[in-house]
Amino acid sequence: MRLWQRLAHSRASGRLFGVPGLAEPSDCLTIAERAAAHCDTLLHRVVRPPSPPPPLEVLRAVDSISETLCATLDPLELARAAHPDPAFVDAADAAYSLLATRMHALSTDCRLHGAVAAAARRLPPDGGEARRFAHAMLAEFEADGAHLRGGARAEVVRLQGEAMRREANFAAATSPRGGGGGGGGGGGGGGGGWGEVWDGGEALPVPRERGALSAALEAAACAETRRRLYECRARAGGENLQACLRLRAGHTRSAGCALSEMLGARYRVASRLGHQSYAHYVLSHGRMESDPAHVCQKLAALCARLTPRVEAELRQLHALHGGEVRAWDVDFLMAAARREARGADEAQLAGFFELEAALDGVAALLRRVFGVALRPAAAAAGEAWHPSVRKMILSRGEAAAPVGVLYLDLFRRAGKRRGAALYTLRGGKLSRGGEEPSVSSDPELMLELPAAALVLHLPATPGRGTLLSHSQLEALYHELGHALHALLARTEFQHFAGVRTAADFVEVPSTLFENFAWEPEVLCSWARHHETGEALPLDLARQLKQSRHAFIGIETQRQALHSIVDLALHMDPNAHSPERSTELVASLAAQHTSIPCEDEGPWHAQFGHLATYGGGYYSYLWARSLSRRVWRHSFEQDPLRREAGERWCEHVLQHGGGRDPRVMMRELLGDATPTMEPHHPATEETGTTVQDAHDALLQLVDL
Repeated sequence: MRLWQRLAHSRASGRLFGVPGLAEPSDCLTIAERAAAHCDTLLHRVVRPPSPPPPLEVLRAVDSISETLCATLDPLELARAAHPDPAFVDAADAAYSLLATRMHALSTDCRLHGAVAAAARRLPPDGGEARRFAHAMLAEFEADGAHLRGGARAEVVRLQGEAMRREANFAAATSPRGGGGGGGGGGGGGGGGWGEVWDGGEALPVPRERGALSAALEAAACAETRRRLYECRARAGGENLQACLRLRAGHTRSAGCALSEMLGARYRVASRLGHQSYAHYVLSHGRMESDPAHVCQKLAALCARLTPRVEAELRQLHALHGGEVRAWDVDFLMAAARREARGADEAQLAGFFELEAALDGVAALLRRVFGVALRPAAAAAGEAWHPSVRKMILSRGEAAAPVGVLYLDLFRRAGKRRGAALYTLRGGKLSRGGEEPSVSSDPELMLELPAAALVLHLPATPGRGTLLSHSQLEALYHELGHALHALLARTEFQHFAGVRTAADFVEVPSTLFENFAWEPEVLCSWARHHETGEALPLDLARQLKQSRHAFIGIETQRQALHSIVDLALHMDPNAHSPERSTELVASLAAQHTSIPCEDEGPWHAQFGHLATYGGGYYSYLWARSLSRRVWRHSFEQDPLRREAGERWCEHVLQHGGGRDPRVMMRELLGDATPTMEPHHPATEETGTTVQDAHDALLQLVDL
C-alpha cells in the first residue's frame, strides 16, 4: 500500500474540500446563503459608510466580496463536476445557481461601480496592484452595464440572460451527448443522433458529433470509409444551418438554430454596451489584446508564413499515401506518419508510463527545477469526496514551509465530468501585512493555504498499475502547470490570485509545463517498463520528441483558421444569417489555409468552442507562442536548470494576475526578442522546416 493510501481519511473534520460547514448535501445551500449574507454586509460597508473611507479600504471590501463569492462558488463547482453522490451534485447545482444569480446582481450594482470609480480617482498614479485592481473591476462592472442608468442597465441584464441561454443551447447541440439545445424538430441537432457509414458492405452506426467523427476519421484505414465519415460530418454541420432556414420558412423550431441565435444575441449585448461587435466587447476587458482586427491580422500573417511548411507536409503525406491526398485522408495519414516516427505504438509507449512512477517523476521534477516539494498528506474524514482522491502538500524553501494543498482526483467514475481540469478552491492571497498564508486559519486575515483539485478522467485499474497514453501524460503535465500557477501565486488582492489572470495569458504556464512531458532527459529520469523494469530507451524518447512537431504547419494553420473564423463570426453583424456565416467561413478557409477541405460543409455550425471561447479562441495560439518563447529562452538548452525554474516562479507564477503579462514577460525575457534565424540545409527551401514554423509562431504576439 502506497503512502497516500495509508494517510487517507486518518483524522476527523467533516469539511469537504476543507471548506468549513460543508459536509452534507443540505450544507450547500447553507454556505451559499451564508456567503450571500456576508456579501450584503460588505456591500453595506462600501455604499453606506458612516464617513468616506480611504480608497484602499473600499477596494479591499470589494475584493472581499469577490473572495467570499469565489470561496463558495469554486467548491460548489468542483462538487458539481466530481462528487460521486447525485444528491450532493444536485444540491451543489442548486446552490451554485442561487449564488451565481446574486453575483450577477452585484456585478450590475451601480452603487458598487460608483464606489470603485471614486476610489480609483483617489489612488496615486503609482498605486501598483491596487490601481490595477480598481481598473480591472471598473472594466468588469461596465462589461455588465453597471455604469448605465436604470432602464438601460435592465435591458443589458435581459440581453445577457438571453445570450447565456443561447450559448447553453449551442453548447448542448454540439456536445458529445448531443441533443437539441432548443427543443423539438427533427434533423437539427448539431451533436445529436446517429448516422450510418458503410464499411465493407456493413452499415456501421456512428454518432453525428464532430469530435467523434473526427476521431473515427483518424483511425479508419479504408479510404472509402473515411470519405463517408467526412461526408457524414459535413452533413451534420449542414443540417444545423438548414434547420435555421426551415425555421425562417415557418417550420418547427430546431436546435440547429442555436448558432445563429447565439451570434445574434451576443451582437445585441455588445451593441447595447456601445461596442462595434461582440469581439470588440470580449477584448475590452480582461485580455492582453484589445483590438480584434489586429489579432486577425497577426493570425493571417501566421497562416501566410506557415504556407511553405504546410505544403511540405502535404507532399510528405502524398508520398506516404502514394497518390492524391483528399481532405478525408489528412488526419489519418498524419496519425500513421506519427506512429512510424515514434518507433512504437501507443500501447508500447504506455508500458513505460505507469501512473505512480509518473507522479514520482513529477515530484522529482518540481523539486529539482522549481524548488517545490510535493508530498502526500493525511486527508481528514470528510475532506476527500471519493476513496481514490489523494491529498498532497506543496512546500518551498529551506524550511520546507507549506505553500499549498493539491487534491488529485484522477480516475473516471459514473457521474464524473469528463476531461482534464484544474479547479481552484482557495486563492493565495497575502495577509494584510503582506505575509505568507500560514497553515492555521484566521478568519480576520484569511490566513489559509491556497488549494486546488487536479481532475483527470483516467481508466481505473483496481489491483494493478494504471498505464498512461502519452496524451494522458501530457494532460497531467498541463494541469500541473495550472496547479503551480494557482498555488504559488501570492497577490495583494484575491481577485488576481493564481490563475485569475488575462484570459489570453492564463494557458501560458500550463502550455509551458507540457514541454517537460516530451523531454527525453525528463522522461528517462523516471520512466520504467511496468513489467520488466527496463528504463525508457533514450532513442525512443528522442523519437517521441521528434514526432511531436512532425505536422506543426498543418496543425497550427488549422488552429489559426479556427481562431480567425471565431473572431470573424463575432465581428460581422450579419454573421447570424446562415447564408452569410457559411459564405464567410468558406471565404476565410480559401484565403488562409492550404489544407484540403473540399465539400467540408458549414463545419462552424458544429464548432463547440464558439460557445465557450466566443471571440477568444485565439488565446490557445497566444499561449503556444509565449510559452515557446519562454522555453527557447530559459529551458531549451537545459530543461532541468534550477535557475530557469526559479526565474519563472519569480517573474511570472508568483504574481498571478496582479501584474501586466507583457511587463512580466519583458522582464523575464530581457532583450531576447525573437528573430527569424537561418536553419535551412542547402537542399531545403526557406520556410519549410519545423524550425521555420516555430519561428513563425514566435512572431505572433507583440510584447
